[in-house]
Amino acid sequence: MLEVPYREEVMRYVRQVVKELNPVCVVLYGSVAKGIFGVGSDIEILVVAEGLPESFLERLGVLYELSDGEAPIEAVAYTPEEFSAMLERRHPTALHALEDGIPLHGQEYFMEMKRRLQETKRETGLVRVEGCWIPVKLLEKTLGRRLSL
Repeated sequence: MLEVPYREEVMRYVRQVVKELNPVCVVLYGSVAKGIFGVGSDIEILVVAEGLPESFLERLGVLYELSDGEAPIEAVAYTPEEFSAMLERRHPTALHALEDGIPLHGQEYFMEMKRRLQETKRETGLVRVEGCWIPVKLLEKTLGRRLSL
């Protein structure tokens, strides 16, 4: 089983998020999800929910208020439409959350979005190299030659 620092506080936080925001999905991502966290690592949580405040800062405030412990939780929230658009635009947060993330709520939504990521990777040749996402097919077309990564 994956070791998660502040496990009880993280799960209590997720329960609060589910109770207050009724999200379609909550994902643990980042270094903790990859099992490579260290001293000073934060616990990154991605929330996908309807009815979020328009202002990103207001969203952060709502997420912060739901935390009642000392766990260094860094949460962000997007609507399903925003998260879908992030995947379409190959936004690193969406790509990392889907590639390495662990769904803590909303497994079906997470798996559907992960399927879409796999499809995007297949269609574009999208690969992660040293933490960066590169659409190899587009790069090869631009360079006029095949790459070996």
